[in-house]
Amino acid sequence: MAKADSLTLYVNDHDQPVDTRNASATVTLLSASDKTESNLLPAGGNQLRAQGAFKIQAGTKAVAIVKFGDKPGQSVRFVLK
Repeated sequence: MAKADSLTLYVNDHDQPVDTRNASATVTLLSASDKTESNLLPAGGNQLRAQGAFKIQAGTKAVAIVKFGDKPGQSVRFVLK
């Protein structure tokens, strides 16, 4: 979920919420004229969140790398609508 003041990533595995206490993520937002990178931290339940000021517009591409503890990160890509 992307808002002008926060980014929230909900982590699920086969539609089951995943506890994010030991997780972190880095998300990169890419638009035609801008690139923003932010760190997401555990925010309770299955959420990772970053607070700040974000330029959110339709078509912005997001690339997130999610890590759990010392395991290798997993990459997730999506487009904001």
